Amino acid sequence: MKREKTLLLITPGFPDSESDSSCLPFIGCLVQSLCLEYPQLRVMVLSLHYPFRENTYRYYDATIMPFNGRNKGGIQGIFLRRKVNRMLNKLYESSRLIGLISFWYGEGFLLADRFAKKHKLKHFCWILGQDARPLNHFPQRFPSPPENLIALSDHLKETFHLSHGILPSRVIEPGLDLNLFTNGTTKKSIDILGVGSLIPLKQYDLFLEIIAQLKNLFPTIKVVLVGEGTERARLEKKIRQLELEQHVEMKGELPYKEVVQLMKRSYLFLHPSSYEGFSGVCMEALAAGMQVVSLCRPVKRLIVNWHFVYSKEEMKSKVIELLEVRPEAEATESFPIQNTSKRIMELFLPPGLEV
Repeated sequence: MKREKTLLLITPGFPDSESDSSCLPFIGCLVQSLCLEYPQLRVMVLSLHYPFRENTYRYYDATIMPFNGRNKGGIQGIFLRRKVNRMLNKLYESSRLIGLISFWYGEGFLLADRFAKKHKLKHFCWILGQDARPLNHFPQRFPSPPENLIALSDHLKETFHLSHGILPSRVIEPGLDLNLFTNGTTKKSIDILGVGSLIPLKQYDLFLEIIAQLKNLFPTIKVVLVGEGTERARLEKKIRQLELEQHVEMKGELPYKEVVQLMKRSYLFLHPSSYEGFSGVCMEALAAGMQVVSLCRPVKRLIVNWHFVYSKEEMKSKVIELLEVRPEAEATESFPIQNTSKRIMELFLPPGLEV
């Protein structure tokens, strides 16, 4: 019996069901796209730490094998890697592997790299964010040739080069399921929207300070902040201190579809994060027809309706300009996930060769 060609993905975490929109939605969206665009391909995912269970399950047409590592180190980390290696060897015997993709340059990279070298398989590591920074010691201890590295953005490619002296050979940008953003138009009733984890990296204290300055110019300004995290209590206190209770509503964590609906109802997306690989939430805001203002620039090219600034004052000035003029939403650049999955498959299949 002819075995199906199999693409193997190794990731720290993966959605625990098709309805889970909070865990690494980009990777889930990519897997869904690979299944839809390449139905003859078998897609398998080894998820090291999340979900917190070990039973194999289906995600669309992909097979997901979680190992329930729970981000534990020490002896439990050693046992986890042994379990993963046993499964990799089993899959090599039972599957027709065309190669591996590991997400983030870390533990998953090391497992995939050693396995791929042993069996002379293609392996590409996708650098997605914090792994590009100097604090990641894996690239120094376990270097990879540039041709095996993918950066999620121009910014990450340059950051990784500066941090580790290796220039990834290619950039493959993330994508979205644009079907979620095409169902009709919605009246804009929210002036400014923020969405993200409430952690220091995202700098939502700066977000609130800008809103406090804006309320004098726009007395009826309406702002919504979506997300959960360690900073929530401190941010709620800051809202009271800045007397923003009548202007800022904190929604907590919401299902993905509800966030998309909020984006469609909002005019401007304000993203003060100090560091991003390629902000998926900014891409989603563009797809929902919003103006976006952010401190992080993932790509060198211009993107319609995405305004890059470099300081708090620049951010405030750009927001004031947009709120005063309120230009009509134009046809903005889209990021279809099909483009992403196509570029991934081109790494494993010669041009013109079907799965």
